[in-house]
Amino acid sequence: MIRPQKMKQIEMTVLARDVDSVIEFLGRNGLMHFSGDSYTADEGKSFGSSGTVAHIRENLSRLRSAAVYLGIELPDEPLEDTVLPKETEEQLTATLITTILGLSAKENEQNEEKKKLEETINEAKAFSKLNAPFSDLDQLSYLTLRVGRLDPRRQRELSENLADRAVIIPLDNTGRILAAASRKGRFALDSALKKIAFIPIEIPEGYKGVPADLLNGLNDRNAAVEKELEQIAGKKADFKKEYGASLQGLAASYLMAQTVEDFKRRLRGTHSVYVINGWVPAAEVPALVAELDKRTEGRAAIRAYNPEEIEDIVEGREKVPVSLKHGAFVRGFEPVVFSYGAPLYGTLDPTPFVAFFFTLLFGIMFGDLGQGMVLLFLGFALAGKNNNKFLSSFKHFSTPLKAVGIASMVMGFLNGAFFTNENFLVKPTQAILGFFMKTFGIAGSPPERILQLMPDKNNIDKMFYFFGFTIAVGIILNSIGLLVNIANLCWQKKYEKAFFSKTGLAGMLFFWYAVLAVVWVVVPHLLLPIYYAIISINPF
Repeated sequence: MIRPQKMKQIEMTVLARDVDSVIEFLGRNGLMHFSGDSYTADEGKSFGSSGTVAHIRENLSRLRSAAVYLGIELPDEPLEDTVLPKETEEQLTATLITTILGLSAKENEQNEEKKKLEETINEAKAFSKLNAPFSDLDQLSYLTLRVGRLDPRRQRELSENLADRAVIIPLDNTGRILAAASRKGRFALDSALKKIAFIPIEIPEGYKGVPADLLNGLNDRNAAVEKELEQIAGKKADFKKEYGASLQGLAASYLMAQTVEDFKRRLRGTHSVYVINGWVPAAEVPALVAELDKRTEGRAAIRAYNPEEIEDIVEGREKVPVSLKHGAFVRGFEPVVFSYGAPLYGTLDPTPFVAFFFTLLFGIMFGDLGQGMVLLFLGFALAGKNNNKFLSSFKHFSTPLKAVGIASMVMGFLNGAFFTNENFLVKPTQAILGFFMKTFGIAGSPPERILQLMPDKNNIDKMFYFFGFTIAVGIILNSIGLLVNIANLCWQKKYEKAFFSKTGLAGMLFFWYAVLAVVWVVVPHLLLPIYYAIISINPF
């Protein structure tokens, strides 16, 4: 199509029970360009569930915490196959978060215990060979040690009461324990031990240093903690493989839910009804209405308006959005056109012209077989699926790159250029041309290259032919641009500019007047009748 698609404004009144499904369908299929506001009767108030939004954000936050712990990268936006979270997704989210964050909490707990054990072992070792009674170590160091018996069933209770203020080390299966704390935790340790029926064990009088079995108990407990951490690391790796895809899918699902809720909060309606306004290509309206009627089971009210029926459009306060319908090749050049500006509704679409001439001129100016191959490869690389955010941000340029790559390769083959080497393709070209000349009975020696662009002393006239060709392409481009502008101005009913402005019919006639004047000078008498005809009608 060389003109944008005809558009219609759609006004949908949707029940609150159906609005999520409707918004998901419209967003997934990209059928509607949403208008600014939608209004209903309840004094223009906006409604939305703050509890739902908070729940979605909480789940997203917990999913991100779980993903960070496992080293998984979550998507920043919904994926193509993402669906809104339902009861199944809610249950899976709760299960995964409980499992993964539970493992994370256990790992943190073991790391804290390992840290305390290492500090205790280091202090105990420092006094293990001290030539002083064990009973005096409490007064000489920053380490408080208590050795005694405690019912094994109450050892966990003691650990929970002391939390991170002390380390409790079981020494055997009979209930003997070693309790170690820092100097500042001494009174808390003694207080907790008194409340839990701790029975101190007397160290033999005069015993020097820290008893060896106490150090062995500390080391055994430290080894057990290290083994537990190794097991946790294995579970963590297994969780990453098993739950990675699920975490990414759930995060995308809640991102979609967050987008839907944000959109709903901008709509206007009552607690039970929402109104959605937007523009849809006229050809898509019947299918859209049928699908929405099916999804809502006939509970949606839909009205369609032509642009000329809308007061804001007629009076110029609002513009109709543009929807272009192109094939795969031309569609690839839409980003190039839209980087300069979108065509107005009802005017000619310049994208097909840009696609053709951009490719042609690039091939002419940068004809090189090797460099064209690089561009073609880059185009295919951008078109494929990849997880690199930098490359994926340029994916919409894949088609132009492939097009100009092929054009550059063709032109490079014709003029014999391969990575700026003008002689690399001479022998292959002569072999190919020689084969065809022999096949078709053409006499003579095959040339070194099919198209000679760079002049030499024997064929400098070819340079002027090529120069004339490029000028002709420029004249055609300017003429097409002027014709497109004249057509657009006529469709907008701006006839004065269409016929008498410098970018209208008068300007185009003057442009061709100048072109033919130059041609007449270069080739006398060839275009004399046409030249005088243009002079006679040109207002300038």
